[in-house]
Amino acid sequence: MRRFFVVVLLLIVAATAAIWFCPASFGYRYLMKPSKTVTLSDLSGTIWNGHAGSISVRDRALGQLDWHLRFKPLLEGRRVADFAISGDALKTQGTLTKSPTGNTFDNLSFSLPAHTAADMLQVTAKAEGDIEGSAASLTVLDGWPTQLRDGKARWIKAKLADTELGTVETTFDAAADGNIAGKVKNTGGGAQFDGALKLKPTRDLELNDFTFKLPASLATALLGQPNANAAGTIDGKLVHILLRTGTAPAEARGNLRWNDAATAAVSHELLGNVDATFDTAADGGIAGTLKNDGGHAQLAAKWKLGAGHALELTDATLKFPATLLAPLIRLPGIEVGGDVDGNFARLTLRESLWPSAIAGKLVWHGVTVSGVRQATLGDMEWSLGTDPDGSIIGVIGDLGGPLQVNGTFKTTKTSYDAAVQLSARGGDPAIAAALRKIGTPQADGSTIVQANGEFGKK
Repeated sequence: MRRFFVVVLLLIVAATAAIWFCPASFGYRYLMKPSKTVTLSDLSGTIWNGHAGSISVRDRALGQLDWHLRFKPLLEGRRVADFAISGDALKTQGTLTKSPTGNTFDNLSFSLPAHTAADMLQVTAKAEGDIEGSAASLTVLDGWPTQLRDGKARWIKAKLADTELGTVETTFDAAADGNIAGKVKNTGGGAQFDGALKLKPTRDLELNDFTFKLPASLATALLGQPNANAAGTIDGKLVHILLRTGTAPAEARGNLRWNDAATAAVSHELLGNVDATFDTAADGGIAGTLKNDGGHAQLAAKWKLGAGHALELTDATLKFPATLLAPLIRLPGIEVGGDVDGNFARLTLRESLWPSAIAGKLVWHGVTVSGVRQATLGDMEWSLGTDPDGSIIGVIGDLGGPLQVNGTFKTTKTSYDAAVQLSARGGDPAIAAALRKIGTPQADGSTIVQANGEFGKK
């Protein structure tokens, strides 16, 4: 009998020693519910005081992990440990409890660089500043919060796409539908915004009743067009918008106004202010209407956000004074006056609002020759299309006035080239005399006019 008790005692001592000196490589599995997204490596220490040289979530290294297993909760059948993660990407600490519903973190606090948070949310715009926050309780299963209570975050010295945002504050809790819901608002900086947000398990971001006033450069950067060189400010309200994979709008409803609208290719004197409405289209895209006011040109169209963030316009009308063509023409004797009207069945705009596809017509009303041989030459029509190399090409003709026009043109973002043959319809001597002033006279009485050059050069 005595031998039996000795054996039992030795077994108890051995079991106690095994538990007490249990290596961390086994201990972390005892403390944490297995996760497909969390990986620990370079483990050392024991189950009671363990260390991981690296902890990664979704293959993203966050830093080093240290934990201390509490003894008293074990007597109550609970597995509770204090933990801390320290690294360049993330610093966080709190209490971890393993439960059937996931890993629960209580009294959680954290801090991380804004660029790390942007990478996690797949936001491509450059983010600067630091984010710090806390949560009373957070339960995570397979890398996603299934329960969250009293979450708060504060983005200090916030800067996004080189735009200062001041301080951004958010509050959030777990919603009944499994999403993370909250509110966001900023104070100070060069932009203002305030609204409700919802983050989904798919990492999609939803904004509701979101009012904003942003520099146009920030808005285009968020839409994946950082090289558009947009100027002015954009303000409006997003009644609803859903951003997939960080920044691509999948659903939207609201309105906006672009004040002093301008890009690298279009001045604000030309556009003035642009108003737009938008909603989710039947095919799942974003579509709406737009028009401008206060500029030298007038534009109205239906629009849709197409593939690659291209702006596709249909049923578009355009009107602007012909004086805007003066830098392109520069022909002696030609008086650049009248108006130019346009109608486009299709117009696709990409970076800098330069057309990548176009199908439509422009009509210049009231082409005249000035000076002693002044004459009204009638109206000129330009039919426009897109060349496979991306340039805009077209045919120049007339609408049956005293001037007969036949020509072609080609233009790119940086240059233009046009050649036109002009002749007096019906042999009108006044028109024929006027044409001799503005081009190279031909033996048949017509005139060849050529114009070419680079935009922005005199």
